[in-house]
Amino acid sequence: MTDTAAAGRRHTSHRVLQRWALGLVAALIGGFQLVDGAHVLRVGAYLGPPTPGPWANLVAAAGVDPFAMGPVFIVLGSAWILAVGWLVTTGAGTAWWASVAVAVLTLWYLPLGTALAALTLLILVVGRSSLVR
Repeated sequence: MTDTAAAGRRHTSHRVLQRWALGLVAALIGGFQLVDGAHVLRVGAYLGPPTPGPWANLVAAAGVDPFAMGPVFIVLGSAWILAVGWLVTTGAGTAWWASVAVAVLTLWYLPLGTALAALTLLILVVGRSSLVR
């Protein structure tokens, strides 16, 4: 195998790994936000402990009732799944920007959402050349 062929295989395997990682993060955070948002609309409480996580303090400080965030979570969760799904299936530059926007819009969702959004931004920025066709 030539050096060029080996480099091409490494590039392809990195691209596949990046797409799988992004898809997994989008499924985790997007799916959870979608389900949690629907749950709070249906029963008036989030999944898990009765008190929402640290993100609720940020939302309350902005004057918004954390238990009124169900529609926001549904939209944001759907946006994660749609934007990242669009990127990993098409490699469109616009899909890359949409994925960046969704990740930035999730940074307030402390603590796990912030960590996953930051990880997503890192993958998107570092892997842009292999993610966008």
